Amino acid sequence: MPAANEMNKAEFDKLQKKLAREKWEIMFAGQLETKGWQFIREYQFHPTRKWRFDFVITNKFTDQQALEMFLERAPELAALWMFAVEIEGGTWSRGRHTRGSGFAEDCRKYNAAAAMGWRVFRFPAGMVEDGSAIKFLEEEVFCQQ
Repeated sequence: MPAANEMNKAEFDKLQKKLAREKWEIMFAGQLETKGWQFIREYQFHPTRKWRFDFVITNKFTDQQALEMFLERAPELAALWMFAVEIEGGTWSRGRHTRGSGFAEDCRKYNAAAAMGWRVFRFPAGMVEDGSAIKFLEEEVFCQQ
């Protein structure tokens, strides 16, 4: 019988995936900070589902409550502030986002977000690592504001 502090292979694999995902998210957060952009991590955007975005780039608000108050009071400006970023891991290793049920659930999430007015930008970890994710946002998205 394994000791209480030992984890089985499934638990170990799950922890490794979580750490890898956090690595890319921490790297992306650092890139946002370097640009001086304000953001919120793990933003729960849906009123009834537990769906979260990895990042919401706000350029003004640093907490979920302040952003939600702004969106309620100025809905005509909401489209200017509703930018979300998802860092997609496991794209080359048949991770959750590329397998049938995970992909279908992501479609539900992203379609609901679009219906609510969110602009969601999805980047695989490699684009975070080589800097092309932040470059895309800088050149193609925020240069237009």
